[in-house]
Amino acid sequence: MNFKKALAILLVLCMIIPMAACKEDNGPTDATTTTKQAEVTDGEGEPTGEGEPTGEGEPTGEGEPTGEGEPTGEGGASTTTIPGKTTTTKTKRTTTTRNVVGPNSNISGYVGGDVTLKKGTVRADKNVDFGGKKFTLAQGGTTVSDFTQEGFDAFKKKYNGTITLDGLGGYGNYTKTLAARIAGGAVYDVIFMYSPAYPEIFTNDFAVPVTEHITTADLWTNEKEGGFSEAVMQDYSWKGEAYAMGGNYLQALYAVFYNKKIFKDNRLEDPEELFAQGKWTWEKYLEIGQEYVKANPNKFFMHALAGYTAGGFFESYNTGLVTKKDGVIKENTADKQLVKALEMLQKMHFGAGRIADTINKTDDNSLKAAFASGNIATVLLSTGKYGELAELVKSSSVFDKKIDNLGMVVAPRGGNSPNYGLIDSQSFVAGKGTSDVRAAICYAMVESWHNTRNAYSDVTPAKHRQAICKVLNAGKLKAPPGTFTSSMGALPTAAVVQDVCNGKGVSSVLTTYKKQIQRVVEAACK
Repeated sequence: MNFKKALAILLVLCMIIPMAACKEDNGPTDATTTTKQAEVTDGEGEPTGEGEPTGEGEPTGEGEPTGEGEPTGEGGASTTTIPGKTTTTKTKRTTTTRNVVGPNSNISGYVGGDVTLKKGTVRADKNVDFGGKKFTLAQGGTTVSDFTQEGFDAFKKKYNGTITLDGLGGYGNYTKTLAARIAGGAVYDVIFMYSPAYPEIFTNDFAVPVTEHITTADLWTNEKEGGFSEAVMQDYSWKGEAYAMGGNYLQALYAVFYNKKIFKDNRLEDPEELFAQGKWTWEKYLEIGQEYVKANPNKFFMHALAGYTAGGFFESYNTGLVTKKDGVIKENTADKQLVKALEMLQKMHFGAGRIADTINKTDDNSLKAAFASGNIATVLLSTGKYGELAELVKSSSVFDKKIDNLGMVVAPRGGNSPNYGLIDSQSFVAGKGTSDVRAAICYAMVESWHNTRNAYSDVTPAKHRQAICKVLNAGKLKAPPGTFTSSMGALPTAAVVQDVCNGKGVSSVLTTYKKQIQRVVEAACK
């Protein structure tokens, strides 16, 4: 080897070695990366459970089989052992694969998107029989509601297994309580996963990946048959591995509810029509709001956005406080889209043209009451809240006590962003130490068609439901909404939002919290 060639190689190595922040070790980092060869199982397989949507409620968490024992060899026959059954399945080799890489890979404010599933034709829960085995589910809620019990019963009927709930006493200290229980010897087969627990639930080693147990056959099919949302799976991935399993309609889509009577009386453009025309943006929302408050000086157009709500707002601008580039997760305070989103929040909340009410009214009950009283013309909540708001409208004079005057539309996108925002993203993971990873897979599969209350209520009009489902099925969603948690705590999303909404300069605020955001990231990625 000559000197010039050796020197060139040395220079390349020097560029590669010093990787900053959180470098992921496995999984493709580019959406164009081709997948490796995978083995495909012959045959058809679909879940048989049927369910119908119910009203808004707390998460209930079910799980489904992970498809352990699915043949992936060179060909011939593979013996698969399932509790109570032993089957022999023929396999064939194929080079046709589906590259399942999230639509949000390598975009601003996004840290997931590196999962590649094997191509498959048989669902992982096909013919699973647990032989009466008992499994434990961990979630924040401590009681088993009738709705939750329906999911438990469906799991038992379909897979011959029993789910027992271990409630952790709420979600305020969810990961801390989970850590204490596990340290005390508790083993959870299924763990409810929600956005504020990301990625701490993985970095603390509470869960195991399911990438090797599921295939493309397990992805969302439809409301009746269920399946897992590819967007959610990608959004909650970690170091190239899939953990999160949740149906498309388990997700809480960000929505704007509005008083149609107020809009008509003030000759304001109708949000539903703007959405249908592709003109529904935050810029248009602000324009309409300023027109309204100018004509109604004692009224407000909207409520103040709390930190958790603003997480969904960031998503709709295709940004966030953290991002991943070339496999490295780091703070994202220099991002122009983030600055743009925060500047929009400030225009809504501060200055002569502000359209938002005070910063204090942040709980759902206060927001619904303000909306029903006519103090605000719009309210931003989950699409699943339609039923609750409809009940208030029935007795509200400002709506003429007519449900027809309750308008609902998916929350706007920011400028040219392709994404819609989620108030929250929910799914289930397999707990470390579980005796059978398939328990989480099967329970999640049941919940994928049983629990749709976050997406819509059972009284949501068909036209609204169709719009919601269209957006959720398109997969142009980004989660988690403004959250990223480690041993250093959570991202200071609420503090950033409050400072900006109180009039502090956007650049100054981002500079103030830059180091704190990076510390949270580094603690998660160590």
